[in-house]
Amino acid sequence: MKFLKIYSDAFQQNWRYSIRPETILEIKPAIFLLRTLRIQGLYLITYIVFNLLVSFANWKKVQSFSSVMRTYYNEGKISFSMFLFNVFPWNLFTLVFSFLLAMLIAGSLSHIFLWLLGEERKSYFRILGITAISNFYILLSFFPILLLFNIAPASFREDTFKLVFFLSLNGIFLLAGFLLQAILFMKGLKSCFGLNTGKAVLTWSFPLALFVFLITISLK
Repeated sequence: MKFLKIYSDAFQQNWRYSIRPETILEIKPAIFLLRTLRIQGLYLITYIVFNLLVSFANWKKVQSFSSVMRTYYNEGKISFSMFLFNVFPWNLFTLVFSFLLAMLIAGSLSHIFLWLLGEERKSYFRILGITAISNFYILLSFFPILLLFNIAPASFREDTFKLVFFLSLNGIFLLAGFLLQAILFMKGLKSCFGLNTGKAVLTWSFPLALFVFLITISLK
């Protein structure tokens, strides 16, 4: 019970910061950031353990898929990044590293954008913390998606209707996580930095727009 209480307390604290972001102002920025990183760390470690358990429970399927991806990589059919994202155990650690890196970059770019807007109330630690508490809901969406991918029978890939339904179900979880992230991130910006809705939307979309732009350029 004490073990579950640790997770419950962490979730409730993150949710409290999310729906009542004005309480963030009562905490020193550095302390707030440390608290949010502690919550992220707890659930990230849990995801790693959960991923390992699910993978070992489906070891034959995981090994078979990893073997195919290794062959594709050796034959030059996929890039090194695709290899890292699809071959166990590298896919697990690549996902976690990418999640943390994306959070750091998004928070940093949002802070830079606030500086470009001339906002005087900006705080780097605080905006990183707001990024962390909002990204937490994307992290939560990884759990059901991982489970669905591993319990889905092979017949799903052979039936177009089942495959579309399966991918749509996973998409719903991921979309829900991203929508919560966007809404709560902008809510935090408005409460902590006094931004209006327009500026909050622009600050949230700036890292995303820059990422899409860089991807588009790299593909040309």
